[in-house]
Amino acid sequence: MVDVLENDELATLLEKSGKERADRGRYYGIPGSAMALLIKRGWVVSEIRDFYVTPEDRRKGYGRELLMHLREVSRTPVLFLTVREDNEAMRSLCCNEGFREIGEVISPQGNRTVFSVHIREG
Repeated sequence: MVDVLENDELATLLEKSGKERADRGRYYGIPGSAMALLIKRGWVVSEIRDFYVTPEDRRKGYGRELLMHLREVSRTPVLFLTVREDNEAMRSLCCNEGFREIGEVISPQGNRTVFSVHIREG
């Protein structure tokens, strides 16, 4: 079940992912298995960052469950994220969950990433 991650749970997943804790937004996840950061940028747009599922828990539906949860709790008409171009599994998941790829960018680390957006109907 997806919930807001508490300090110990979050620290464990951040360490596994190699990511640093952000100073804004809220981390959601499945303890020990998956996490993502949701940043609301006003009432119109939200951003998903640091989406991560542990290698041993991939292909079990946790990523889909987390992405669907973030889509619901964002409560903004527009939700966006970037995915590494070579991460076919995440790109496919995003496409299957209603995100559209709208462009490519190069990250500060030099990774080619795909910019995806979800626009809430109605």
